Amino acid sequence: MQSTQSFDSAQGRIADVRQKLSQWHVEWGPIHQWPRLFENAFSDAKEQGHSCLWVEEIQSVVEDGRKLIRQLEHAIDGSLPGEPWMIRDIWRSSMSLMAHLLEGITVLKTRLEIVAPFPHEAIGRHAHNAHE
Repeated sequence: MQSTQSFDSAQGRIADVRQKLSQWHVEWGPIHQWPRLFENAFSDAKEQGHSCLWVEEIQSVVEDGRKLIRQLEHAIDGSLPGEPWMIRDIWRSSMSLMAHLLEGITVLKTRLEIVAPFPHEAIGRHAHNAHE
């Protein structure tokens, strides 16, 4: 579903990031639930012997979030509306989206640091633990 706003405008670019952000966390739902869901999903992946692949998938989700941050950083490079209140609204929207992205990335990175502090070592450790 495409935004009806021009991607040349800051409003259109922010709308695009907002839509991508919705898709970024659609699988796990609201970010406040991610810590519990992370633990459950990691436990399931370990039991099934797929913890290494699962960690890589989470790292990919983190990188997708970082890409959205970079996109959001450039959102105001587009044309800005002429009204000061609209510019403030764009600023508030972009800060809200940034906070949401940073929270999600922080949750995932923090949890990954616990279960896989050094991904190349975590692969062997979790493979070993899966066989115990």
